Amino acid sequence: MALKNRLLIFIILLGQSFLAVANETGSQFVKEPLVEMLAKQATNNIRFISNDGKLTYYQKRSGQLLLSSNYKVLEILKGSLSNHYTIIGTPARKKLVVLQNNNYHTFYSMRGLENIYIINFGQSFAREVGSGMAARLHNDDQWLSYYNPYNKIIYFEHTANTALKYQIKINARKNPYFVPQVVMYNEDQVAYTDMNEEGTIGLFLFKRSSGRSELKYKLTSPFSRLELCYTGNDLFIGEFGLPLTGPGSAIKKIKPLEFENFKNIETIYTSNLNDPGNMNCREKDFLYFSKNIGATNAKAIYEIVQFDITAKKEKVLTYFKSVTQLIDMDGVFLINEKGKTFIVKGNSNFKFIDILAAPNKGESL
Repeated sequence: MALKNRLLIFIILLGQSFLAVANETGSQFVKEPLVEMLAKQATNNIRFISNDGKLTYYQKRSGQLLLSSNYKVLEILKGSLSNHYTIIGTPARKKLVVLQNNNYHTFYSMRGLENIYIINFGQSFAREVGSGMAARLHNDDQWLSYYNPYNKIIYFEHTANTALKYQIKINARKNPYFVPQVVMYNEDQVAYTDMNEEGTIGLFLFKRSSGRSELKYKLTSPFSRLELCYTGNDLFIGEFGLPLTGPGSAIKKIKPLEFENFKNIETIYTSNLNDPGNMNCREKDFLYFSKNIGATNAKAIYEIVQFDITAKKEKVLTYFKSVTQLIDMDGVFLINEKGKTFIVKGNSNFKFIDILAAPNKGESL
């Protein structure tokens, strides 16, 4: 009886602690347990899987990158044991970017260059573009950008017409590990971030027609970083303080047509705590990012939240206390935790897609 009473008291106190954190942050904790991602391939081999599960890009231990589709397996790239691939897509679903790291787990560098390839969505032919990092697709997958931290140049190349290309030279001499954020509004205008001599980050607008950049927005503290997320309709500017030293967090919204004069900017979110950020704005009405829902910066608890842009409300989607990254795999949101991949939002039936049903009793194959 005493043991049951202690157990009951423990459950009540645990529930109260969760409510206290929820009330303090204004967030609502997720109630349902997250589903672990399962697929026909081993999860640690998968590099990209379409949201309907019919296309799977995966790598073998030998370093090969392969495409499995419609019961066929096609080779995309050959490699070696030290190779590792990353595949990036967008909602346009026209192109995919393949990053090939030739020294994975053998040479550690935050500025390591990777081989960059472009493939058509759902196909296997890979065209090599160059070497760099932070590759991104823009403008309905018509343009690709990537960055070289050694010469501090952002490269732009058209994904269909390789003759169309240009570049932007940035400053960022204060921090050799700085990686610019890049957003392309159209074929003429690009928004990107840069760092001045004091280590403060600013937001610039580059016009390809004139070849000039103009400072549009600047952070007030060198202990904050600036993050961009573009939906095609709105630009979200995230200001996230560095852990322990930063001044807090804020997210602002501005229409692209207002950006040239930088008018009518709206602050949609603020926090006294330093959030990791890493925003995802794939869905029209919601922002997803990693938020510090702890009591203080020293006692940080990091979880993924879904932020309602109109209602200015948030919902906590995870419960592991240390989630700082959200993986967007063709609209399916994933997190990695303790060696497992969990589905935060989206299809969770990858393992059983395209599997032939077992015959009924008495039937033959």
